[in-house]
Amino acid sequence: MSENNFKVDISSTALEKGIDLAKNFLEKLITPTVEETGLFFKEQIISWRFKNQIKILNKARNICIENNIHPKAISLKLLCPLLENASLEDDKFLQNKWAILLTNMVDSEQNIENHVFPFLLSQISKPEFLILEKTVFLRSERRLRLAQELNLFLETKDEKKKNLELEIKSLANKTDDYKELRKFWKLQNEIKDLDERETNIQIELYKPEYINENELEEFEMANLIRLGLVKNLPQHYVYTNGAEIRNDPSSDYLTLDDLEINIENDGELYFITELGDLFMDACKKKQL
Repeated sequence: MSENNFKVDISSTALEKGIDLAKNFLEKLITPTVEETGLFFKEQIISWRFKNQIKILNKARNICIENNIHPKAISLKLLCPLLENASLEDDKFLQNKWAILLTNMVDSEQNIENHVFPFLLSQISKPEFLILEKTVFLRSERRLRLAQELNLFLETKDEKKKNLELEIKSLANKTDDYKELRKFWKLQNEIKDLDERETNIQIELYKPEYINENELEEFEMANLIRLGLVKNLPQHYVYTNGAEIRNDPSSDYLTLDDLEINIENDGELYFITELGDLFMDACKKKQL
């Protein structure tokens, strides 16, 4: 076969029709339109992404000015991937998060220079970010309320405990009287309740804030777990089917016969990991 048989007539309308069909299909897949992005022309692609970078850089500049942040130089190894990923973001909410992340990384008063944060932000959607943000907010609100409650409780606890101990001391020689004995044990329980209340507040204060998994699709939660931002904790409940206790007066121990213990799955709890906390802090605007 001759070499001429391999030549393609590029003036054929088939090529033009192919481009038009591809363009029409692409217009259904993206916003803004093909004409705005120029995805068929490398120069226009670069221009569209460059405009996004400029937009995010200007947002970051304004945040620095508003919050009196003095930017420092950071490694190109960190800056270039950040701007590269940020340039593909067309959601205004997430563009703001990119700008905030950049300002925190260049803040001379902070030490946030982690290559993983830009990667994480490029991997999550707006609904995924919002559920993390909501969970962090609810936890902060709960901890603030409980910290105030604990402080108020501790202000009076020692005095209350001291008064109770004095009352108990005054009853020390009256325990042969039934009414006085009941009062003695009541006061002892009140002291115990004071200590337990402090412990319970502290437990509630530092426990994790669980994520409402119903607010996300299963694949979205799986993505957050994949990225290490969220951890799942399986829940189980245990029950027995009944058992008999052997009556053996000569034995020092009770023996259970036919004891069956059943463990059933009771769902899962989801909470933000330490990495998730650091990531959300990095994407949070600095408070003056």
